[in-house]
Amino acid sequence: MITCVSSETVTDDWRARSAATRRGRSQAKIIHAARALFEARGYDDTTIDAIAARAGVGPATIYEHYGTKDALTAAVFAGELGDLDGPAAEDAIALPVREAVYRHLLRVATAVHEHRVLATALLSAVHRTEGPPTDERDPRLVLPLPRPLAAILTVAAGRGEISVPTTPEDTAASVTSLLLVRIKARDEAPEQSAEFVTALVLDGLLARSPRP
Repeated sequence: MITCVSSETVTDDWRARSAATRRGRSQAKIIHAARALFEARGYDDTTIDAIAARAGVGPATIYEHYGTKDALTAAVFAGELGDLDGPAAEDAIALPVREAVYRHLLRVATAVHEHRVLATALLSAVHRTEGPPTDERDPRLVLPLPRPLAAILTVAAGRGEISVPTTPEDTAASVTSLLLVRIKARDEAPEQSAEFVTALVLDGLLARSPRP
């Protein structure tokens, strides 16, 4: 059976792909420019206008893509972190909970140590938010750092290894904040930060684990 496709459909598809390509290129230029300026000038001294000028786009384009400087910061840092969900999901299944949590926190701690300016800006952005996120451009949704840890805790709780006091999501958010604050306050290796937070949190969660 031969299916006929109208020229209008082909044209619409081409236009959609072309627009998506242009959007992707604009976002890549904005992210690259923002990363360079944040690292050179710091978050507070970097303006949207300066990022736009370096990226070769108008300020309105940045606001269209990201909405706020905080959301842009989260997007830049997300690019530095790479995929955290995949490794966390694999570790949650294959490893005991303590090792899975440590490995995840170490991945985060290593990235934060390497990009302290971005991490500090992100922490400030998160602290400026109040209540549950309601906008997809909320930095907590642009870069959902607690999500991989919540997945690990959910699997461990399902196996009876731990008992979380509230929900895995709330616990993961608290643990992630603790890790970021620890790194900001201490001049120590990523391994030390990850080990300290892992021990502190897991001691409490394991103590609450169901008795057989």
